[in-house]
Amino acid sequence: MRPCIIIQNDFANKVSRTFVVAIISSVIKDYPHTLIVDSSDLNGLEKKSRIDLLQIRTIDKFRIIREI
Repeated sequence: MRPCIIIQNDFANKVSRTFVVAIISSVIKDYPHTLIVDSSDLNGLEKKSRIDLLQIRTIDKFRIIREI
């Protein structure tokens, strides 16, 4: 199980059986293609993490376990 962020538009979210997501990792590396995100109650992350925009995936909606 790995956290991710949905990066496709709302219309596609409604009509598609899949989501386009970017992977979130707690291994912090300062690369130009990553975004650093602090943990908070709002995002549900347990520690400071990075969104890796080179790790784009298409996943079935049924693989989503929990939304924040």
